[in-house]
Amino acid sequence: MRIFLRLESDIPPTLTKYGKMRIPPAALPLLAGKRKNINLRFGSERLTLKIDRYGRTTLPANVASESRGKSKMIIEMKDSEVTLEFQ
Repeated sequence: MRIFLRLESDIPPTLTKYGKMRIPPAALPLLAGKRKNINLRFGSERLTLKIDRYGRTTLPANVASESRGKSKMIIEMKDSEVTLEFQ
């Protein structure tokens, strides 16, 4: 598998508090194309996240609760499949 994109960052406080996160504008065309949605995989679960024009999105409560106690967030794109994980 080839990794086309890997974004690694600290988990923002808004993610643990409100379930909201922001995707960098430079990565949006790669992840979503011209659409306003991102289809991604979190564990075995498939999610469709709606993105506004500033790159903000809201994660479901069960995914946001997984980020508690973790320090890193990784968004990875392999062979046109986007995955989200917390470490």
